[in-house]
Amino acid sequence: MCDKMSIIFRALTCLCLVAQFAKSTAVASFNWVGVSCNNLYLEYQWSVTLGTLAGLIAPAYPKRSLLLLFFGLIIAGALIEAVQAIPMIGRTASFEDWVADILAAGLVLISVGLLRKLRLGSAI
Repeated sequence: MCDKMSIIFRALTCLCLVAQFAKSTAVASFNWVGVSCNNLYLEYQWSVTLGTLAGLIAPAYPKRSLLLLFFGLIIAGALIEAVQAIPMIGRTASFEDWVADILAAGLVLISVGLLRKLRLGSAI
């Protein structure tokens, strides 16, 4: 993969993460002032976000091991749960949510790994 494509995927990764944090911050603000939001929907979105990040990070860093990327996403999921444990945010941290995030990221990275093998070394 050329360097231009890596740069594009890195930018998309950052954009995805910033957009999700902005949305979550807005929803947390709504919860803080008493407007109810569906927390199950929010947790589902974080799992989708980490899965999307996995799909964007793999081509952004094509020479990195998928296992290394996976560990980075595990840490990101843990940080998300740690931030949610802050009482002022109005959310709660959950081990089950962290596991769901890890599964989403893992499934996407497994798919990327299979595609890389099918393409015989071509960077995805």
